[in-house]
Amino acid sequence: MKRTLSERSSCRSQKRSYSMDQEELDYPQIKIEVEDSETLQIKVEHEDPETRDVEVDEEETEMPQVKEEDEEVDFLQVKEEEEELLIPQVKQEEEGLEIPQVEEEGERRFPLVKTEANDPGRPQIKDEEDIFACEDRRPLALKQETDDFLQMQRQEISDYDAVHLDELEAAILLPSSKNPKMAEPIDKRDQRTSIRCCFLLGKTATETLTMIQTAYKDEALGRSQVFEWYGRFKSGQMSIEDSPRSGRPSTSRTEENVRKIEAVVMADRRRTIDEIEHLTGISWSSCQRILREDLGLRRVAAKMVPRFLTTEQKQARVDMCQELKRQLEDDGGLFEKIITGDEIWCYGYDPETKQQSTQRRHQGPPRPKKARQVRSAIKTMLICFFDIKGMVHSEFVPPGQTVNQDFYLEVLRRLQEAVRLKRPALWESGDWWLHHDNAPAHRALRVKQFLMKNGMALLPHPLYSPDLAPCDFFLFPRMKKALKGRRFDDVEEVQKKSKQALKRIFTREYADCFEQWKSRLQRCIQAEGEYFEGDSFD
Repeated sequence: MKRTLSERSSCRSQKRSYSMDQEELDYPQIKIEVEDSETLQIKVEHEDPETRDVEVDEEETEMPQVKEEDEEVDFLQVKEEEEELLIPQVKQEEEGLEIPQVEEEGERRFPLVKTEANDPGRPQIKDEEDIFACEDRRPLALKQETDDFLQMQRQEISDYDAVHLDELEAAILLPSSKNPKMAEPIDKRDQRTSIRCCFLLGKTATETLTMIQTAYKDEALGRSQVFEWYGRFKSGQMSIEDSPRSGRPSTSRTEENVRKIEAVVMADRRRTIDEIEHLTGISWSSCQRILREDLGLRRVAAKMVPRFLTTEQKQARVDMCQELKRQLEDDGGLFEKIITGDEIWCYGYDPETKQQSTQRRHQGPPRPKKARQVRSAIKTMLICFFDIKGMVHSEFVPPGQTVNQDFYLEVLRRLQEAVRLKRPALWESGDWWLHHDNAPAHRALRVKQFLMKNGMALLPHPLYSPDLAPCDFFLFPRMKKALKGRRFDDVEEVQKKSKQALKRIFTREYADCFEQWKSRLQRCIQAEGEYFEGDSFD
């Protein structure tokens, strides 16, 4: 390969040497010498004084590009400029700072931020200060790209909730106790809007759940609902309305079928669903849903009552309840002056109730069995009197003794002595009432005369009304619960266990009994004198 005259003239005949400092690079010193236009000679200087000349043909090695004669290349200055470009990156790596990455040239570049472990699909949108801890060290172009990206995110938030964004953030971040708007009933759509706001603010699903529970407390959506709506917003579905459900419309729950089933049921309320299906030709499941959802009917069993009350008896119950309520309104401490009592049989064996016989079993084993049982012949009668503070007097009727008016008079005398000893304030004031039911011994003429003679006011009680007697709806069921299902050998053991059961009743339970008595008065009035246990009232 031969050079032209112009090319040869551009190279100088004198020698030019370019050297690097041996102390900086720790390499042998290299000198490049150009003697003429045809030969390039490279000399390597080692610590050994011997030099090694290498003669390279121009056809095998290209000539280095050199500048014009009047320009001098300062390699030391070039090296310092390269080190200055590398210094920020090296220092950031040594200090453990995260260096934002950018995508390739020609594509839109956004800062890539680490994602949470529980949400790998979406980059976390952080504040500008969190993304770049050292603002003065980042390139100017990358800063501009980051500002554009954050501005775009803020624009997306304003597009969705620009009007209500401040209100939504306040509703999420403030607890309900400090937020007066939480006093009103909370709509689920409001919580969905809050979840969407948290998503647009860059919160994770777990952080959103915590904020929703903190803000809405007991009325907050459950974990599965929060995560479901968060997933919808993450997938791009920004609507807070429920998705339309697929499926063909119902052809059985029509107005005509509802009226048909209602007519069949009103003709005989005891008809089963199988009978209704056979008479109407409507499927069993459709009949069940129409009865429960459209007609609001449910199957209930009849409750045992002492007897069917006449119209006069119902009205007497209402009148007495209204009179007692008026007395309570006039004298708020009336219940503190009432001593109520009654009699009950205690058996050596009393069969346990159906509720007491229930037990928790796994699904596989068969149900437990029990035989029909009858009450034991061993029994004794207990007479109790109590007030709002607790038991005042109790005793057992001797075996073979009938509770007649003579025996009941002796019981009342012993009750007087118990009141004098246990309730001295009532005894000194003489302002207390006796309440008992309408048993023959209680309504005897001699008993009424004794009460009037000794200044014992009698609180009237309606006929056939165990649901209004505290002994019948509270004391005796509470005591029998500890005795039923257990066997006792003799009367003495029955009496002992019965007294122990009475002692285990707390004082606060007696107070609750009188509060329950007050509510039963109102329920009897609402039921217009009918038996009301098991019924619900608005």
